[in-house]
Amino acid sequence: MSNVIVFLPAYNEEGRVGKAVSSLLNSHLVDKLFVVNDGSTDETAKEASQSGATVINFKKNLGKGRALKQALLQKINEGEIQDDDIILLVDADTAETALEAEKLVKELKKRGRGHFVIAVFPKPKKKGGFGLAKNLAKYFLRFTTGFEFRAPLSGQRCVFFSDLKNALPAFNYGYGLEVAMSYSLCKQGLIPVEVTLSMTHRETGRNLKDFLHRGKQFLDILRVIIDSRLGRL
Repeated sequence: MSNVIVFLPAYNEEGRVGKAVSSLLNSHLVDKLFVVNDGSTDETAKEASQSGATVINFKKNLGKGRALKQALLQKINEGEIQDDDIILLVDADTAETALEAEKLVKELKKRGRGHFVIAVFPKPKKKGGFGLAKNLAKYFLRFTTGFEFRAPLSGQRCVFFSDLKNALPAFNYGYGLEVAMSYSLCKQGLIPVEVTLSMTHRETGRNLKDFLHRGKQFLDILRVIIDSRLGRL
């Protein structure tokens, strides 16, 4: 029988990570929950642990993709993950709305192997960027996989580990992780399923820090595109 194993990446998410952990642990569908503390300088690790999570700590900030990959490899080597287990990825900034992610698990169980499930968020409440990274990701995935993704950058995902393990190189692409993962899974023959959730997260705006983040994301997606064309992904 499949276990549902949650990996929750977190970097300086004090005040949110505990709510996300508690929310997910209230779901009868979750069997194991690991918070991947990516070099946080606040009380993220302490808050996650006190809320009931097993915390995987990294002293330095590796970036979401690398931190998740190292955490996955660690738990694989420790025998914590089996091929028929379901891996659920949820971002820490979803806070108490993280419980909505159980709908992704239910959808994957209904669809079965050969699928992966992605969360679609409601329309944002404030203006963010200009959609450059999102549109680049959408057009690339449409051209290379034939699928139209509504939420190509969503980090809330659910997939059987037997399928995910063949896509581990996707975790080398930083902020392009989600695009690389979708590309890799579709190339394996998996079918993406998107589910609209009543889930919220910390929205980015139009200040300098947010634009720099989106710029890095755009460049990482470009790396995915280039490496896919060169046969390195």
